[in-house]
Amino acid sequence: MPAWSYADPSERFSPRGYEVQPIAEAVAKPFVTSRHYLRSYPAAVHQFGLFRHGELIGVAVYGNPAQDKVLTNPLPDLEPYTQSLVLQRLVLGPTEGNAETWTLGQCRALLLDEGLHAVITFADPAWGHVGIIYQAFNCIYLGTSKTTTTIWLPDGTCLDERTMQKIRAQERGHAAAERRLVSFGARPMRAGEKPHEWLRQALLDVKVTRRRTPGKHRYAMPLRKDVKVYKRDRNGRAVRAHRDPSRYPKPSPDLFAAMGVPL
Repeated sequence: MPAWSYADPSERFSPRGYEVQPIAEAVAKPFVTSRHYLRSYPAAVHQFGLFRHGELIGVAVYGNPAQDKVLTNPLPDLEPYTQSLVLQRLVLGPTEGNAETWTLGQCRALLLDEGLHAVITFADPAWGHVGIIYQAFNCIYLGTSKTTTTIWLPDGTCLDERTMQKIRAQERGHAAAERRLVSFGARPMRAGEKPHEWLRQALLDVKVTRRRTPGKHRYAMPLRKDVKVYKRDRNGRAVRAHRDPSRYPKPSPDLFAAMGVPL
């Protein structure tokens, strides 16, 4: 789900003039929301910008998932949120091919400095993504997640589960999420009202659109060699997962044609 790139595979990437460095949310958010197909910004912990000769041309956003198990199931030996995070967005403007993997490599070094050991990321087949970038970065394929229902607001933006959880639990950022729903027609939350009940009614008031979406491709991105990754077998048991390129999902020939890549 997170990736959106304008990289041209026919052009060879040279790192000269490029750099990746931490950036503030105030810088990252407008870049991401104006370019990413979800038109939304996730709960971020770390944001890194890709600069070319000082100009911001890409952003990578790492943050917390809606549920702990997104991290703890594949990475049970790591402390979620401090040693493991989710790559929530990877958005690049026009650049040469392979810029994505170079950017991920630079982010890896920065994340290691922050104490991170591994990252989980997703590719959304509903938008034609299978995770080519993550395959090129030697990530471990973990199969697909369960089919989900996504909620879309009247302006065409997605109201993600993490944002709704902020409202239910009254976590940091809940007020902004509530104001957004109020702007679309929901009534303000009353004093003493249970947040989860208010949210249920707010979604009715706003007349959101619900769409069933297929499961997303899941990848684990170990940042250290000693990280152990797990997946579930057919019986639901946790077993070690290893990189196996033969299991990588393949893009359709139409996607290759659109990218100008000869078959």
